[in-house]
Amino acid sequence: METVSTLGYDGVEGAREFLDPPQPEALSSMLDSEGLLLPGGYYAANWFDMDWRPREFNALRQRAELYAGVGAKYLVAASAGSPQRMATAGHMNEGRSDGLSDYQWECLGEAVSLAGELVQVEFGMQLVFHNHAGTYVETAHEVDRFISLTDPNTVFLAPDTGHLAYASIDSTDFIARNISRVRYVHTKDIDLDLLSNGIETGTGYYELVQNGVFTPVGAGSLDFEAILGVLSEADYAGWIIVEQDFTLTDPDVAAGMSIDHLKSLIGS
Repeated sequence: METVSTLGYDGVEGAREFLDPPQPEALSSMLDSEGLLLPGGYYAANWFDMDWRPREFNALRQRAELYAGVGAKYLVAASAGSPQRMATAGHMNEGRSDGLSDYQWECLGEAVSLAGELVQVEFGMQLVFHNHAGTYVETAHEVDRFISLTDPNTVFLAPDTGHLAYASIDSTDFIARNISRVRYVHTKDIDLDLLSNGIETGTGYYELVQNGVFTPVGAGSLDFEAILGVLSEADYAGWIIVEQDFTLTDPDVAAGMSIDHLKSLIGS
C-alpha cells in the first residue's frame, strides 16, 4: 500500500483513529514520520438546540485543542442530520418540509458564530463550514440561509463540491458567489447519472455512497477545470482537499487518480 505522501499529497484532514481517546502525541508522530501536515479536522454538531450547546462546545474545545496541537489552522464544522434526512437526501432539493424551525435557525446561526469566535480566540484557528447531504444544511435554500445567519468575521466556508452537486447546487457558481468567505475546499466528484437513477428509485444516501455515487476526482460528472478556474481568478491560496467517502476501487488507485487529475488542471 502506498502512503499518502508517496501519492503526492501534502497533508491529511483529521485522523479518526486518534480522536477517541485523544492521542495528540501519536498523531503528531504519525504526521512527522510521513512528512505530512494536518490542515484541519472535522466536527459535526447539533448547533440548533440550546440544551445541547454546553456539551457541544465542550466537545468542540477538546477537538480543537487536539487539532491545533498538531498545527491545524482550520476546524471543519458541519451540522447534524437525521435518519429521515439521510434516507431522503437529494430527493427534495426544491424545498423540504422537515427542516429547522425559524427559532432553530436562529440558534444555529448564533451557535456556529460563537464557535467560530471560540476557535479563533482560544486556538488561533478558523472555523470553516462544510455543507453535507442528509444534514440540516443541505439544499440551496438551507446553505444560503446558513450563510446569511452566520458572522462573516468568524464563520467561513468549506464548500464540498460533491455534496453541493448532490443537492443540485452548481459548485462553480456557488464558489464564485461566496468566494469572499471560502477558506477551504473539499473536492469530491459525483456520478450524476447514478444519483439521478437513485433518486428516481427512492434510494437513500448511504446506499448510494456504497454504490459508488462519489467517484475519484475526474471520473465523475463535475467540471473541475471550471471550479479551479474560479479559485484561480480569486487568487485563492487555501487548501484543496481530496475527499473520497467510499470507493469501489482500490483506495490507493482512487487517491492517485484524484490528485493526478487535479495536478493536470493546476499545471503542477
